Amino acid sequence: MIVVDSSTLISLARSGNVDLLLESPLGVVIPDVAWQETVEVGRAAGDDDARVVEERLSHLERRASASDGDAGVLEVARGSDGLVCDDIVLGRRARSLGVRWLRTPDLVLLLVRCGRISRSRGQGAITALREAGRLHEANALSYLKELG
Repeated sequence: MIVVDSSTLISLARSGNVDLLLESPLGVVIPDVAWQETVEVGRAAGDDDARVVEERLSHLERRASASDGDAGVLEVARGSDGLVCDDIVLGRRARSLGVRWLRTPDLVLLLVRCGRISRSRGQGAITALREAGRLHEANALSYLKELG
């Protein structure tokens, strides 16, 4: 199973790619703290991303932790196949604990390589992440080059 943080949920929602999580060859788990930050707080603020995440991903497994914030995400991620997040500090903390860290575009690459999505869909997802302001231009070009 892979654990998904709020930064990835927001990136996928803003880029119109939240359904990519449904293509994962591994089970997807959303920590309760990430769900609360993305959906509950976002909904209270009138954020459309919160509505999209709630509508499309409410059936995915959620796990509680004894901790709040990043510590709660890391607690859920321990023993998983990896943490998908765009937060560099959280990703580095995960890696220091022995948890594999993927960024959202890395997940896109994984889905293409596993044959879960087409190369063109992967390229579209990377482009959409860039256009949504969730991926810097230089990084987007690097991922697109890797996709061929």
